[in-house]
Amino acid sequence: RQIIFRRTFPDLQRSIISRTLQVYPKEIARYNSAKHEWALINGSVIELAYWDNDANYMNYQGAEYDVIRWEELTQFEEKWYMYMLSRLRGSKPYPRSVKSTTNPGAVGHAWVKRRFIDVGPPEQAHNIPVTDDNGNAIMHPLTGEPVINSVMFIPANVHDNQELIKNDPGYLIRLMSLPDRERKQLRERYRDWE
Repeated sequence: RQIIFRRTFPDLQRSIISRTLQVYPKEIARYNSAKHEWALINGSVIELAYWDNDANYMNYQGAEYDVIRWEELTQFEEKWYMYMLSRLRGSKPYPRSVKSTTNPGAVGHAWVKRRFIDVGPPEQAHNIPVTDDNGNAIMHPLTGEPVINSVMFIPANVHDNQELIKNDPGYLIRLMSLPDRERKQLRERYRDWE
């Protein structure tokens, strides 16, 4: 079971929903527009959701996910992200993971930078001890060992998407016309996480 988050329903509708309707093969998946959910023939489910305020906590009490995805992670608050980590669970022996995409900026810029970028060089797995609110290491209840999370930051910029550049070369020009900070965030990305 997977869930993919965007910050608002309009964002979800114009990006995730419309894109999945284009690319998910209808032979193996059926979309339920009332639930915003894909059901695959193997029994897998992919929920398409948005989280725009603190009231959304109630939507996920009791939920279980094998994969949680955040599109534009810096648009979300850290406490929402942390809460959903507690929903990354289940009785079936599937590997669990959280995957996110984002650009610099927005409300979550500082916490995303601290959690994923400041930990070490990009494109390398970094094992980070899990701590409580006071900075104390959390110990595994069964082994007594410190709990470790593995994180990796994979940088990208507009030039990594050669199909976009080829099919819409004017996009680079439109990026160049933005104010300096926005231009750096959208064109260079990794270099502008300061």
